[in-house]
Amino acid sequence: DSLSLFSEQQLETNQDFKFNGGEIVKKPSSATLNAVEGISRSVEQLQQAYRDVNIGDAFTQLKSLELVNKEAKQLKVYFISDDTLEQADDQQVLSDCFNLYFNPTVSSLFSRMVSAMRLETDQFTIGSLNIKNKKQKEILLSEILFLKPALIITLGALASNEFLGTSERLKDIHGQIIDISFVDQNKNDYSFSLMPLFSPKLLQTAPNM
Repeated sequence: DSLSLFSEQQLETNQDFKFNGGEIVKKPSSATLNAVEGISRSVEQLQQAYRDVNIGDAFTQLKSLELVNKEAKQLKVYFISDDTLEQADDQQVLSDCFNLYFNPTVSSLFSRMVSAMRLETDQFTIGSLNIKNKKQKEILLSEILFLKPALIITLGALASNEFLGTSERLKDIHGQIIDISFVDQNKNDYSFSLMPLFSPKLLQTAPNM
């Protein structure tokens, strides 16, 4: 406790404090993302981007509807999964957006979790950071710029590390709030908070988590 108090006092005016045998430094609490060159912003451009990566008609319809409906509202939460299901039923996807990212059992579980967060359907959306498809990151950043969520929640280590550009173990950053500053191609700044969480898929295989 004494060292913690001493550290805080020393770091009030400096980024670090060196002493005989070591140093005390501030832990980074923010990150900066540079948007992909040529990032798309309009609904029409995003629709075309979805088609370009061949995600599927249901995905394109779903995301287009969400963008149109949520464009004028302040989005509270943007969930980011680490993948999309390759064999997702179109009707199931359109009835519940989570069915595009999780199998029915996990989708149902995650729906209950979101309900427990007291989020209305127009207050959140979900996207994917498919690390197998580089265009997916451009789409994701485009949606973030377009919808400007207050909080981003990454679901799983792959999504968290890919988005933050780190290789930290998820258990070490799970539940932490990280301040993000986002710079678009026009040098406009946009800030939001990010919270890495375990993927709901983990709860199916390890319920004790």
